[in-house]
Amino acid sequence: MRRIFSLTVLAAFAIACGFSVAAARTSIDSLLITPTAQIDPSHPIVGDVVRISLNYCDPCADIDSVERISNTHFRVSLTQRSDIGPCSRLCPWPQTLFTVAGLTAGPQSVLVETVARDSSGSVGHSSLYVQFDVADAPQPSLPYIHEIRIGSPNPCTGVPVVCPNDSIPVTLLGSFPSDCYRIRRIDLIEPVFLVAPAPHPPFVRVLVDDMGCLERLCLRGDFPWKAEVKLPGLPPNAYGLDVIVGTSSCSDTFPSDSSVHSTTVPFTVVENCSTTVDLATRCLVPAWQHPNLGGCDDFVRSDHPANLTFDVRSSVPLSGLQGRFTLRGLDRAVRGTMPPTGSATALVITRIEPIGVASGMHVQWSPTADGARFLMFADAGAPIPAVPLDDTTAVPVLRVTAAPLDTGIVASVSGITALELLGSDEGGSGIEECASLCIRRDPFAYICNGSQGCDVNHDGALDVRDLVVMIHCVLSTGTCVDSSSAVFDCNGDGRVNLDDVLCCGGVILTGHLPDSTAARPEHGITAEFGDPVPSANGVDVPLALTGSHLFGAARLSLSFPTDRFDLAGAEVTGLDRTWLELHQPDAEGVLLGLIRIPSRVAPAVVTDGRVHVLLHFALRPGASAGGMVTLVGGDFSDPAGAALAVDLGAPVQALAEQPIGLSAMQPNPFSRETRFTIHLTRAAEVELEVHDLVGRRLATIHRGALPAGTRVFTWDGRGSSGDRAANGVYFVRLMTDGHVTARKVVLVRAP
Repeated sequence: MRRIFSLTVLAAFAIACGFSVAAARTSIDSLLITPTAQIDPSHPIVGDVVRISLNYCDPCADIDSVERISNTHFRVSLTQRSDIGPCSRLCPWPQTLFTVAGLTAGPQSVLVETVARDSSGSVGHSSLYVQFDVADAPQPSLPYIHEIRIGSPNPCTGVPVVCPNDSIPVTLLGSFPSDCYRIRRIDLIEPVFLVAPAPHPPFVRVLVDDMGCLERLCLRGDFPWKAEVKLPGLPPNAYGLDVIVGTSSCSDTFPSDSSVHSTTVPFTVVENCSTTVDLATRCLVPAWQHPNLGGCDDFVRSDHPANLTFDVRSSVPLSGLQGRFTLRGLDRAVRGTMPPTGSATALVITRIEPIGVASGMHVQWSPTADGARFLMFADAGAPIPAVPLDDTTAVPVLRVTAAPLDTGIVASVSGITALELLGSDEGGSGIEECASLCIRRDPFAYICNGSQGCDVNHDGALDVRDLVVMIHCVLSTGTCVDSSSAVFDCNGDGRVNLDDVLCCGGVILTGHLPDSTAARPEHGITAEFGDPVPSANGVDVPLALTGSHLFGAARLSLSFPTDRFDLAGAEVTGLDRTWLELHQPDAEGVLLGLIRIPSRVAPAVVTDGRVHVLLHFALRPGASAGGMVTLVGGDFSDPAGAALAVDLGAPVQALAEQPIGLSAMQPNPFSRETRFTIHLTRAAEVELEVHDLVGRRLATIHRGALPAGTRVFTWDGRGSSGDRAANGVYFVRLMTDGHVTARKVVLVRAP
């Protein structure tokens, strides 16, 4: 019998099953959702500052305050907004983050107390104990093994969790230096004790065979492998897993010589797994595709609508789906973050059509004041397949088209999101959005206003070249590609000035030059850090770019320890003040934008040919100074807006007194030569070497005394004998005064 999917039937089903958000808000205790937590680093050692981020799965809650009761006790106060009607259940949002320092080795427990109040004055309480292990020192490196994962990832946090008295999955990830190597066997060895001890996990013993008896040449390179074993269940407690690796040659006998290496990986079996998500839950997860066009998913102009792709992952096959799309202006386009406020945007949905596996389904939709409602269903069957909820596989189901209205101001960045989703399986049972799963996702697709001047050169991409051309047009200091500068009103205030350049800069900053191979090489631009200067709340670090006459705009990527510092600000200093500065945080540090303000009048002073920027780093509460700031790379355009190819190396500067610092390799991967810097706070004897994956020394780059300061080194991919190294993964290792640090680099030569 053919099944008809009805909007009315689904709505009745939702009400009958108690899915109404508004109806559920009857008790503050029933509303209060205990947060989930994620720690960084995931395997801390003594001396680390541990970042704990909390995720509250309740969009109707506002965080009021975070109070530090002690180093391991925090209280979060929030308000439940029960007076604003139904709230979309998009979760989680990283509502707050705090740090814990000074932890000793062993199991740790941080108490997070949540106090919630609603408009009627009702109060609810919940407590969460964030438990993790702190090791005495980093895990010793093992040959062939890069990572050891113990437990199953919690879909709410991504952090592995080990449940009590349940089998314990152990995943080994690594790579071999040639295709001759292989895992011969993995054994679980029960420990032998003279006296019966407390429960202990078995040893994991890995036998690697280099297959030296093979009568063929081995192909050298990086050959990844993965293996999994399961340990017997253990009661709640802190444990250490001993992993032993030995190498044989065409033998099944485990060696007993120096080729044997071992390490101990700490882990904790939790008291219970009540917060662990059951992936068999019947629910769905919506998402949007992000083609990454300069930080925007599509652009909209009067002659060009925006097309967005809507995906869905469901634990069961779907015969139908209904919901609502809403459009809003975003205060800032920070991917994956709920904007604090939203405003109306003069966009309207003009089309919703099925795509992909849903192409044969019926779609009905009607416009609303801020978007559209939609309903899709199949005549028979369930065309939308089931996908594991912890999978990242995209299942495109709808293409949504948005266009500007004839009246009103289109926001520079608009967001479209899906709300009130309800699906149906083939039997007519309702499938809700995964409100309690805390599946990580970005709820918005991002639409940028292409008619507001940001895509000035009309190449379909947003980058620093657009800013150079735009500022010439706004200030009438150069050739303008448009006959009227009115199109450059980025902020929609009816005026065209430098504020619009800054507006576009904020949108463009997350973009990149789309085709670096077409850029003109420029060797006259370099970058270097100056000595750090202590400040009242952190440290200030000077950055200088030479060859300022050669470029008109730059987008620089800086990496620094974000668990210790925030970039509190940046300012252009020195003689040449004809530069606009923009900056925006990213996952590894900060993106820094510099745009020259051109002038038809010769400068009154003679500059030193440099752009000087002072970076203000502020220490996070409870954090200690340390780490390095590295200039990872940059995009440049010349004064006319043409792309430049600039090799900055990887300048690095210590953010506190540290004996040694080794920058990232640039480029990485490389084919001919890679460049890097080392930084010494005092003169020292230095050994700078290149090792392969199994720890063999391939080349010595420097051995001897060096003065304090920063020096640049290169490696041309050759060994000490002058022979070219094979393609693969290598480590550059810096050793001095008992301190060792290393960086990974990948050598890839053309065949």
